[in-house]
Amino acid sequence: MQTTLLLGSTGFLGRETLRAFESFGPVIPVSRTGAHGSRAADIRDADALRGLVREARPDVVLLLAAYRDPDFCEGHPDETRRLNVEPARVLRESLPPSSRLLFVSTDYVFDGESPPYCEDSPRAPLSEYGRSKMEAEDALADRPNTTILRVPLLVGGGPSLRDCGFIGIVMEDARSGREIQVDNVLMRVPTWTRDVARAMRFLVERRADGVFHFSGPRGATRYAWTVEIAKRLGFPHAQFIPSEAIIPRPARRPRDSTLNDGKIRALGLTARTDFPDVVDTVLAELRA
Repeated sequence: MQTTLLLGSTGFLGRETLRAFESFGPVIPVSRTGAHGSRAADIRDADALRGLVREARPDVVLLLAAYRDPDFCEGHPDETRRLNVEPARVLRESLPPSSRLLFVSTDYVFDGESPPYCEDSPRAPLSEYGRSKMEAEDALADRPNTTILRVPLLVGGGPSLRDCGFIGIVMEDARSGREIQVDNVLMRVPTWTRDVARAMRFLVERRADGVFHFSGPRGATRYAWTVEIAKRLGFPHAQFIPSEAIIPRPARRPRDSTLNDGKIRALGLTARTDFPDVVDTVLAELRA
C-alpha cells in the first residue's frame, strides 16, 4: 500500500482526486484551512511544506494546489508564485527521489496560435497564470519519478450549484433572464474533473514520467457551450448575445490552446466524457 499526499484536497479538482485515490492506498488530504477532514497546512510556507514531507514520508505526492483564476494572478504575480511555483521547487529539493510527484499544469502555457499542442510544443504563455505554471514545470523538468499533467478548462460538480464553476455560472445566468454578452471567439475544451482525477491515478499507477496532456473530447466557444447547456436544460437562451470580439479581461487568454492528448491515449487511457453528459451527472448528483 502506498501513501499519497494530496496537496489541494478541497479544491475543485482535489475533491474528485481524493475520491479517485481512496482505493489506491492511504491518502493524506491537505488544505490551507483543514476543511472537510483534511490536514491544515499552508504550503506557501516552505518550512511547513518540508515538515509535512518529513512527517508523512509519502510514496506519492499530488500537487494540485494553485491559484487558478488568471485575472487574480495577473494582478498578484508575487502571491501567485508563492503558491503556483515555490511549492514545486521545495518538493524538488525535499522529496526523496524515490517518491513519485505529479504536478497539474495548464494549457495556458501555450499562446493559442498554433493548435493542437503536443507535449513538446514550444510554450509561450500570455498571462501571469500561464507563466507561473511554466516556471513550475521548469523547476520539475529533470526530476526523476515526476509526471506533469497539462489540462484545459476544468468543469465539474460540488456541494452546491455555486461550487460547480462554469456549469453553475451558466445556470444562474440563464435563470436571471438578463441580457449577457458571451465570448464567441476563444476556443475552450471543457474537461471533467472526475476524468482528470482518473487520468492522474492512471499515470501514477503506470509510473509514467514526463509531460502528458489530457483533454475533453471536443472544443467550442463559451457562447456555443452556454447555448448548448441552456437548450439541454430547457432554459431560454435568447438573452445570451455572442461577442465576435474578445471581451477584455485583465489576463489575456489563448485563442485556441487545444491539447493533443495522443500520448496518454497511446498508453491506453481513451475514455472521455462529453460536456453535456457532465452537466447531466453534476445536476443529478446535486439533486440527490
